[in-house]
Amino acid sequence: MHNSNHNSKQQQNQILFRHLSRQVMKLTDKSSIHFQRIRVASTLQSSEPLQGALADYFYGCWFEIVYDNQQILNFLNDIQHKLPSDIYNMFIQCSHKQIYVNRISKLATASSVLVTPSMDMPVHRLRTSKDNTSYVVDSVISQLKHANEQGDQQMLTDIEDKFFEHCLICSDLVAFMKVWFALNKNGWVLGQRWQDCRTQLEKLQQIH
Repeated sequence: MHNSNHNSKQQQNQILFRHLSRQVMKLTDKSSIHFQRIRVASTLQSSEPLQGALADYFYGCWFEIVYDNQQILNFLNDIQHKLPSDIYNMFIQCSHKQIYVNRISKLATASSVLVTPSMDMPVHRLRTSKDNTSYVVDSVISQLKHANEQGDQQMLTDIEDKFFEHCLICSDLVAFMKVWFALNKNGWVLGQRWQDCRTQLEKLQQIH
């Protein structure tokens, strides 16, 4: 019974988190909504929504950090055990305005609604993350679409390079093929570089 109640509470909090995510998208700079969402995220089993919600807060409310400073520092202290140490330290730096969260950020996750995850994560994090494939797929598709909308060919090439590097280092054929099919479905023309990477990945799968 206890486990059933716990699962039910988790599901309720996940629904509430999604509701608050929609509110954050509408009221991007309202810190009270961000804090509600962050608190709900801290009750979820995975740390990924919590990191994503914090990244959205530091992006959307960067100008209010000076007023919220003690509140956010106290909260970060309470949930320190829920975050990887390097991610926690970066949020502390954000609190002190030593660094800032940009539109594309390594602090963002698939749960972020205001910012987009970057691909430049440590290789060991990519290899060991439970939600790695979904994270990488969502991240690269979002970034490629953004770069394409901006007409920025150099950004497109850079994103592709990082994605190819990740796939080859981590032998992540699953993520590659998910992105491949998603882009094809949206009418993208994938050139020789994509074909070469796919060939190399398929060879790696044969070796393993």
